[in-house]
Amino acid sequence: MRRNALGLAIAVAAAATGMSPGSADEIRFGFTNPSFGGNAFNSAHLLGTAQAQNTHKEGTSLDLSRFSQELRESLNRPETRIVGDTLVRTTTAEDGTTVVDIVNLTTGEVTQVVIP
Repeated sequence: MRRNALGLAIAVAAAATGMSPGSADEIRFGFTNPSFGGNAFNSAHLLGTAQAQNTHKEGTSLDLSRFSQELRESLNRPETRIVGDTLVRTTTAEDGTTVVDIVNLTTGEVTQVVIP
C-alpha cells in the first residue's frame, strides 16, 4: 500500500509541475562590442575607429633624398665590420660600383652584393 501511495504522489507531483518531454534550441552568441565579430554592418564603426587613430597628415612627404644620400655615403666608405658570426666588408670598385661582401665566419659561405 505504501508503495502505491508513493507512486501516486510522484504521478501527482509530475502532473502538477507540468513535466513534459524536454526540448532544446540552438545556443547563439553574438558580440555586443561592434569592434569584435564578423558582422558586415560594423564596417562604419571600424572605419571611424581607424580614422580616429590615424596620425598621418595628408600632403606630408618623407625626405627620401636625404636618406638616399646618407645611405650612399655610408656604403661608399670602405670598412669592415664583424657582427656576431658574420663579417661585412664594404669596398668601392674601380668602375664606381659598391661591393658588399657578407661572410659567414662559421661556415665560410660568402654572399656578394654589387650596387651600381
